[in-house]
Amino acid sequence: MEIMFSKNTFIIMGITYVILLIAFVIGYNLPQKSFIAIPALGGVIATVIVLPFVTIAGSLFIVYALKSKNTLIGYLILAIGSYILVYGAVFAVEKMSDLVRIRGRSEERQKQNDYMNNTIAQVKMENKMFELIQVAENTYYIDCPAKIGIYRLQDDTVILIDSGNDRDAGRKILKIANERNWKVNAIINTHSNADHIGGNKFIADRTGCKIYANGIEKVFCEHPILEPAFLFGGYPNRHLRHKFLLAEPSHVCDVKEFVLPENMELFPLKGHFFDMVGVKTPDNVYFLADSVFSESLLNKYPVSFIYDVAEYFSTLDFIETLNGKLFIPAHADPAVDIKPLVELNRQKTEEVMGCIKKICENPSSFETILGEIFDKYGMVMDVPQYALVGSTIKSYLSYMLDHNILDMEIKDNNWLWKAITG
Repeated sequence: MEIMFSKNTFIIMGITYVILLIAFVIGYNLPQKSFIAIPALGGVIATVIVLPFVTIAGSLFIVYALKSKNTLIGYLILAIGSYILVYGAVFAVEKMSDLVRIRGRSEERQKQNDYMNNTIAQVKMENKMFELIQVAENTYYIDCPAKIGIYRLQDDTVILIDSGNDRDAGRKILKIANERNWKVNAIINTHSNADHIGGNKFIADRTGCKIYANGIEKVFCEHPILEPAFLFGGYPNRHLRHKFLLAEPSHVCDVKEFVLPENMELFPLKGHFFDMVGVKTPDNVYFLADSVFSESLLNKYPVSFIYDVAEYFSTLDFIETLNGKLFIPAHADPAVDIKPLVELNRQKTEEVMGCIKKICENPSSFETILGEIFDKYGMVMDVPQYALVGSTIKSYLSYMLDHNILDMEIKDNNWLWKAITG
């Protein structure tokens, strides 16, 4: 008994128990989900009960073996004690693994549930958004991320103004048309951004309709790789070659070849993209494409895409002169009075320009300017945003250089931009 309860016995027991307990708890956090709490708690209780027993038994055998005067018996007892401790360690690790597996399965199940819930919510939202809204006798629009215009001719053929962002959008457009026995006669693309031409090929393949676009926009529609290549300034990497920036190619005719219905007009809206146009229907409804963005979008994406800042300011001035029954931007709610939204977009453009000038009070490289703009507006950079915002910042820099707001210099193989003072 003296041997069994010596000081060394308690030291070895304590160290052994701690080691086995550590083996159990390493890497494990007790799950909080109610449906796994019972098995997890059971594993903890079982382990806490077994570990002390194994610790005491194994430690006693080892201590007794160390005190034994008979070498053979000592080795035998040491082996038994070691086996008991190894068994205890294996038991602890197995229990830990079981609990981790339970937690892993529960987390995976939760992820799958979250994914399904998000998918269902997204589908419901998209179905709700792809709603046909009549705004005049023969003028409609489909409420979706990039609004699609529809003008119905007297023989129940329709002209589409843009085609959505992908094949699925094209499918939904045709479903709306087929439900009303409308035949798609033509698609007018206001410009060649992927979210406006993504449904072109799907709709044209199924209806035989012709597609029309203006100037350079026609080339981009037929060779959509040009959009991400233009934005990136080189061959676009895989993060830019997706449907949001790269639509399917489609055969497109020059819009000048299209015989417009009586009193339908196309008008230039340059600035956002190369040769963007707007469409006025005979009902005096104006489709304004991406010339202005909603306040909520400007709050979310403060640096809206602009290709040519000078042309963009001219377009904003022009839109303020229009007199229509209703104005429908692609990325904002329809408005009877478009002037407040125009002014908001003008102010945001001037604000961004002011931020760039402030940054360039100290000579700064493009990358520095871009990073500070992201920081200023609390934006999170990813590859598409780098390309979109980066291209826009370069357009601002060109405009500000041309208008003597900024100067530039190349120093030590670095292109630096600096504000002109005075």
